[in-house]
Amino acid sequence: MTAFPVINTAFADGVSVTKSDMRDLGNATEERIGELQADFSGFTEQAVVAVNSTFDGITAVGSSDVVSFNGAETKNQQVRGIRATRVPVALTAGEAVLDFDDGQVFDVDVDDDISSEGLTIANAPADYSEIIVRLLNDGTGGHNIAGGTAVADAFPAASFTFPTAITFPTGADTFVVLAGYRFSASEPYRMVLIDRDD
Repeated sequence: MTAFPVINTAFADGVSVTKSDMRDLGNATEERIGELQADFSGFTEQAVVAVNSTFDGITAVGSSDVVSFNGAETKNQQVRGIRATRVPVALTAGEAVLDFDDGQVFDVDVDDDISSEGLTIANAPADYSEIIVRLLNDGTGGHNIAGGTAVADAFPAASFTFPTAITFPTGADTFVVLAGYRFSASEPYRMVLIDRDD
């Protein structure tokens, strides 16, 4: 079986593609998928092709096979089941990092007072991204944010903006859920209240 050319080397931006790499790519693809048509007359059958993570091979997937891509699934040429993973976040001395490498839906267990600008972000995408944060009081309640109840005070002003003031409830097992977005790393996340339980 013909080996695939190393995609991220042979076909990298700015690299002149050789005829032998193109031939090997065509042969390797044909051997794994089937005969490639010289004259395209439309699809008679569709298939999902999965490229492996090292870019050195592909697998043709039957139309009824389910292929998992990091939690998302494809089946019958449809993507389904894309879902965000809830990331539990614990406070340490009133602070916590919301790390986008872990996900983008953060569930902060408020079992202590939150420090001023105590909730920071790490590894946020450089382009458009969204974030959801739930601040959940523990079974005791009575916790505050920087000595008060202004939710905005828990986040660095350089990274987050709150167009409308949001107060943090202090009762046991109460919460606020915030959602935000930004279009680039040069902007702060614009946060709004989407749910609360007082």
